[in-house]
Amino acid sequence: MDALREKNLDTIRKFLACAGPERKDTRRPLFTADAVKEMELALPTGTVLQHDSAFDWLEDSSAGCPQWGFYENQIFQTEDPNYFLVKSVGRGNQDFEHKGFWTCYINYYVNEFWMEDGKIKLFRETVNPFARLHL
Repeated sequence: MDALREKNLDTIRKFLACAGPERKDTRRPLFTADAVKEMELALPTGTVLQHDSAFDWLEDSSAGCPQWGFYENQIFQTEDPNYFLVKSVGRGNQDFEHKGFWTCYINYYVNEFWMEDGKIKLFRETVNPFARLHL
């Protein structure tokens, strides 16, 4: 079990170390073939869970946020060697091509990683969870 946990942690550390436009190709081999990326969005009308193929997300996020990365990462382990939580600060430039400008974006995240034999099976982003707690 410790060997599996370490294998999974190594993959998560590699994922988190990727930043900038090359992260798409660097992260691709870290996912299972059927991997899913989810994003929990808090809207005034309630919370929405958006599902995407991890590979579609890699393409889209690299194009729209080429200088993006996760920083100040804290990895939390659970009793399950295949499940991890990571508190992060996400930041980078976002390309609003349709509006004709770039902007710097920063936010707080709690990311979930469900692993399968050293590969990411499910990656879930929860954006700015602390704002929902009204702290």
